[in-house]
Amino acid sequence: MAEQINTIELISSERGGVTITGIPDNGSYIVLVSDQNPEGASAIFMVTAAKNKGGRVFRASNSEGSSSEQLTILWYAGISPVLTYATPPKDEGNRTFKLKVIGIDDL
Repeated sequence: MAEQINTIELISSERGGVTITGIPDNGSYIVLVSDQNPEGASAIFMVTAAKNKGGRVFRASNSEGSSSEQLTILWYAGISPVLTYATPPKDEGNRTFKLKVIGIDDL
């Protein structure tokens, strides 16, 4: 898996979140997420999964955005991991995040 930076847009009024592409359904990864707005939320996650079991997510570090938003990743069996809000922003609108996934082969 090659390192790359993706752009993801989250809509504050939608609950579903956005699928994180490029993560296989097994293995361990570090996920770095940062709002393109310097006052927005950011987080570092460590995620790991075994094939067909879903994943475990550890939010190692995070900063709350200026509208009190916080991020999380959900990873259920049979689906790809999803970036969503643990706490949505108080105001309406879209937020654009940069996201980087680092796997063992990238080290």
